[in-house]
Amino acid sequence: MAQEQRQGMEKETAIADMQKEIVRASQSVEIAQRTADATVKKAEGVAPVLKLNVNAEAEATKMRANAEAEATKARAGAQAEATKLNASAEAERISKPVWPKQRKLWQLVNRQQNRTNCKLARGVG
Repeated sequence: MAQEQRQGMEKETAIADMQKEIVRASQSVEIAQRTADATVKKAEGVAPVLKLNVNAEAEATKMRANAEAEATKARAGAQAEATKLNASAEAERISKPVWPKQRKLWQLVNRQQNRTNCKLARGVG
């Protein structure tokens, strides 16, 4: 009978120890579930902010690209206009002698060229 009591006591002790483990495991599961829920809620709160930041950065990148394109277009137009003005000024400088003596010399050279061309056209050497 004493042995039966001892076995009964050991059985109850083993059951109590198992119940402790069951409670610990159950608490671990509950903690893990609450941690997961908190992580999900945090992510749900952060997601809209991240989305706004990404959209804002995309818009800023687009605006920078457009501004750079406009600046490049304006620089190209200004460079083309400068080249045109320089070419016109150079053409005018070349076509018109600056001093009166040079102007007379150009006129004489042009007359002589015209005479030579006329002689060549008539076959006179």
